[in-house]
Amino acid sequence: MYCAKCGHRLLDAAGPECPVCGDAAPDALSPAAPQTAAGGSAPDWAMVPFNVPCGRCGEKLNGLAQPQCPKCDLELVWDDLLPVEDMHCPHCDYLVYGATRERCTECGAVFAWDDVLGAAQSRRNSLFEHFWTRRPVASLLRTWWLAAMKPRRLWAEFSIHDSPKVAPLLVFMLLQWAVFAYGWDTVARVVDPAINAASRWVYERDWLDRQSLTPQPQSFTYSFRPGTDFLKFTACWYVLTFLSFQAFVQTKARYRIRWRQILRVFVHGTAFVSLATAVWCVAEAAVDASLLVNPGWGRFVARLYNPLGQGTAIVGAVVTWAHIWIGYHCYLKTPRGWGTAAMCLILGHLLTQLLWIYI
Repeated sequence: MYCAKCGHRLLDAAGPECPVCGDAAPDALSPAAPQTAAGGSAPDWAMVPFNVPCGRCGEKLNGLAQPQCPKCDLELVWDDLLPVEDMHCPHCDYLVYGATRERCTECGAVFAWDDVLGAAQSRRNSLFEHFWTRRPVASLLRTWWLAAMKPRRLWAEFSIHDSPKVAPLLVFMLLQWAVFAYGWDTVARVVDPAINAASRWVYERDWLDRQSLTPQPQSFTYSFRPGTDFLKFTACWYVLTFLSFQAFVQTKARYRIRWRQILRVFVHGTAFVSLATAVWCVAEAAVDASLLVNPGWGRFVARLYNPLGQGTAIVGAVVTWAHIWIGYHCYLKTPRGWGTAAMCLILGHLLTQLLWIYI
């Protein structure tokens, strides 16, 4: 028999009272352990001598029988909340679940339960947040790809109970800012000589065939050195937009969301837009390349430059909104993340514009 309140096994109990929660009511007995559809049975809390907090609000969940946080209503998966099979000694990798003291019975090393539980709740993935010191380049490229192109797969690798690590998240955001600010100039250093070399080759070929339509090779330039003002503007956008998410105190209070979790969603949600300037440069070079095929298209191509930049900005904004919404839905488990994401992005952009105009 099991206690219906906390899920503790009562077959070996000395008296009618549950040794964990103290409930002695006759109806507190259940023939089976409490179950949840996706997470197995509730843990034996007598084997847990440490605090197990809710991943979203931090509420202590020890003794809980039902798979739902009583404070923020988060639907729990027992195997994610308390992954007992992954609770290993950080020194010798020996399974320490069931130990009564913070000392490994295998190697004798002292450990902290918070560290063991945190490592167990962190999914075994190769994302930058977890491997930024061991495999920085490979984990960065994989995280950037998933965050920009496959956000649902990215959030499937995160657990709400995995505490966000601020340092790697700030490093990732700084790298995004650098790519956004210097993306055009970096790509232009490759595109500029390539398309001008192609232009000279086309001119020489047409000249040899006596079919040249232009008196000299067409020249293209894409050089753009970001100035101090541009760097400050983009940095202000990142900071003010993130602070805008903190302004929605009602959503944070209702679902007990912590700022570190919002930081994780925001940083990964902006991975796509950080590539916008580099993509814009490549798209403009592709349009210019059409002039090498037919120089007579010049008047039509000239009309594409402004819509091309505007379209890139619009696509970047819409994708960023969608990716942050997916983070709110799949990671934070909030039902109305689309409205919060839209309002915060708009507010962040308006604050950046006002700051730039009046200060």
